[in-house]
Amino acid sequence: MTRARDISNVITDANLGGTLDVSGAFTSQGIDDNADATAITITSDEKVGINASSPARQLTVQNTIANAGGELGILSSDSSTTGTFGTLHFGNNTDTSLASIRAKADGSTTSGKLEFNTEPNGGAIETRMTIASDGNVGIGGTPDSAFRLSVNGDGSNEIGATQYRNASSGGNVFTCGMLSATSSSALLNVVSNANLVIKTNDTERMRIDGSGNVGIGTSSPDEVLHIHSGSITRLKITGSSGQGEDNGIKIFQNGVNTTIANGDNGYMRFFTNNTERMRLADGGQLSLATTDATHGFNVGQSGTDFRGRFQGNNQYRLGLQNGTSNLVWLGSGGADNFRISNSSGSTMFQINSSGNVGIGDNSNIAKLMIESNLSSYTGVNVKNNNSNNSGAFVNFTNSSGTQAGSITHNGSTTVAYNTSSDHRLKENVTADWDATTRLKQLNPVRFNFIADADDTTVDGFIAHEVQSVVPEAITGTHNEVDDDGNPVYQGIDQSKLVPLLVKTIQELEARITALEGA
Repeated sequence: MTRARDISNVITDANLGGTLDVSGAFTSQGIDDNADATAITITSDEKVGINASSPARQLTVQNTIANAGGELGILSSDSSTTGTFGTLHFGNNTDTSLASIRAKADGSTTSGKLEFNTEPNGGAIETRMTIASDGNVGIGGTPDSAFRLSVNGDGSNEIGATQYRNASSGGNVFTCGMLSATSSSALLNVVSNANLVIKTNDTERMRIDGSGNVGIGTSSPDEVLHIHSGSITRLKITGSSGQGEDNGIKIFQNGVNTTIANGDNGYMRFFTNNTERMRLADGGQLSLATTDATHGFNVGQSGTDFRGRFQGNNQYRLGLQNGTSNLVWLGSGGADNFRISNSSGSTMFQINSSGNVGIGDNSNIAKLMIESNLSSYTGVNVKNNNSNNSGAFVNFTNSSGTQAGSITHNGSTTVAYNTSSDHRLKENVTADWDATTRLKQLNPVRFNFIADADDTTVDGFIAHEVQSVVPEAITGTHNEVDDDGNPVYQGIDQSKLVPLLVKTIQELEARITALEGA
């Protein structure tokens, strides 16, 4: 028997009843062809081989052409642009289609796609994955023409995401996709305490470690954001002004040096508690607690009690400089002192913690101490710019504020040294006293001062000798010393001797007049 249809004819012609038994394998040489070799083999265990004499599977297809695999063709009988070409079904003896692979037209008669379908427990078979004619794959939905792989959720329970493991079971897990089945947010998630690493050109560029620290240019970030570069580290933020080299704000770290730069022609503002505290204008003006940029340095607002502080280990100073010279320091010269010093550090002005003021001197041994080289500068100069040439240069008052004396301008070129003498300040006034006797107790002498290098002889008195006669003319105590044994020298106001001299002259005049009248 050489042809299959011949077998059918034989069976028909023989009018056989029952079945036709063939012992061993049934083989056929050619099906409507005149091949001499075996084309189909059906083994006794019901395995079918096409061009395979010993099929190992239920259906085995073998190609007799060298280096070519077996082929199985399923063709549709129409030319629909959306119809099914054919379906491979997989099932069991209770359900013949638990899974299937369906080939369909993909919108034209010359393009096709594959649908992979499975049936959940107790449900209907559904398409799980589609490979479109352009090779794009859609899982859980239709492939997107713009992406090679699209993963879709169902909008209620299943999340559009993929999961990766470093082991077939257990191990570390990485997921990427949507945050949840109903969320519009996306998710990249290293489930375990491990790193998320991003590379380009096979080189690590960014890492998020298990604690959440982000490293750019470093694989071991030790802060929430850690940026590192082997040369100059840069961070740049641009806005609507453009994205050029000179636009935006830039932060540079070059070795140990740091630069913060605004490349645009604009200011930089610094806020705390949602309130602007400092501003650096485009012209370099710095403003603290104000937006006013009138001057190079602007501090405070109208009505604001604004205070600043400069602090160091022992001294704190603010330097003022005109160009590259004439530097003046304002600040501390030690504990609780305020100083103005020149560039070499010499004190020009100081106020100490007691409020004592020193000009050219920092000993502060008096409320006001002035030191000057009188051959070059006048110690104190007071100018009256009142055209009537009157007024007080200096007023002296007592603790209650009552004037005790003054130095006044009483002419275009003269001054008066005044002490209080108003009658309303006096009581127990008497003119009956002996001036001559007291005057004769004074001991006018000639001498020179020890400190005078020229030994210049002058007229005067010895203070303690005058003190017993006109005590109000003398200050201090005879031979007084301070706690350290240093002398406290007495002084004399010789103007206090004038009343005694005048009264003595009056007494002498009276005696002369009496003698002349005798």
